[in-house]
Amino acid sequence: MKARINTYLNIRTGKPEVLPNNNPADGYYKPGDEIEIAETVSGENYKDNKLWYKLTNGTFVWSGGVDGNLKGGIYPWWLNNSLFSIPKLWEILTEQVVKVAILDTGISKHVDFDFSKITGYNYLSNTNDYLNDNHGHGTHLAGIIAARGIKSYGIAPETLLFIAKVCDDSGRPVIESVKNALNDIYLEKNGGNGIRIINMSFSVPSQSAEDDKIIDDIKSLINKLVDEKKCLIVASSGSKVDAGDSFPARMTNCIAVGSINSGLTRSAFSRITSVLDIMAPGEAISSSSKTDSTIDLDGTSQAAAFVTGVCALAIEKMKNKQFDADLFTKVLFQTAYSNSFTIQEYGHGIINPNKLVETTKQL
Repeated sequence: MKARINTYLNIRTGKPEVLPNNNPADGYYKPGDEIEIAETVSGENYKDNKLWYKLTNGTFVWSGGVDGNLKGGIYPWWLNNSLFSIPKLWEILTEQVVKVAILDTGISKHVDFDFSKITGYNYLSNTNDYLNDNHGHGTHLAGIIAARGIKSYGIAPETLLFIAKVCDDSGRPVIESVKNALNDIYLEKNGGNGIRIINMSFSVPSQSAEDDKIIDDIKSLINKLVDEKKCLIVASSGSKVDAGDSFPARMTNCIAVGSINSGLTRSAFSRITSVLDIMAPGEAISSSSKTDSTIDLDGTSQAAAFVTGVCALAIEKMKNKQFDADLFTKVLFQTAYSNSFTIQEYGHGIINPNKLVETTKQL
């Protein structure tokens, strides 16, 4: 990944640290120089920013002196636009670790994932084999949330992930598997311990009385996860072609997410509904693919993952470790950008990550 230097910046060797003896050749970059980034890493906290870049030549530079240059010179629109700048938030000191559960098709091995920060379980086969995303949907969402910037950017690359494989190879959720995954998160089993945010970018179908019974169980689990575990539940609101409001997005204690495009207006496919809570980028989202590359995809699924990533990043920046989910959700909605939007089309408005972080880090 290429980037451009925006100030005079010393080259560091050995470790990502600001030390007098860590620049033996007095090497430096000057404004306008281009570099090739291998990965993002955590290093010395310099000017309240401990995000560093490891370059392809093995040296390190501090991220505060670097402009993104992904895909033609700038960060993608969904990370940096006229409303918000995710890269600016990376410069803020991280105060705590956040763990996110992604209930989806699993995850594929990819250079953009740090698998020392990832656990998971396959609820289709009841095994630990979750590294087999034959569809690619779950891998794409995981990249939006936590890719470390080698081939694509993730919003919160320091986030821990719990990958719950509950969807089949066609991308459809298996209702019993969804229930079992949520139950494990509640009981903190099979790696589902310490979850702060749960992402469900799908709609659970009901085709029988037995399905209705399982859905009732899922509702009960969601209520317990929100009320007792103080989890945030983020769900995609679905597209216009979906019949009826999506479940679990229609639950009042879930954050129902719709999609906007690069013009910061509602995507044509995004569902218009009174259960909508907030809008987020969901068109032309470049993220990790199942083939260790990148792919651009559209959907409220991607928008939900964006909200999950932003919430994880905001919580990471909070000094207060006593998390108040209700207050956080209230601030999420209050800080959203609203321009006389209707609830049915935009919910509370468009998510505003910078304003959210600025407000929540003081809670």
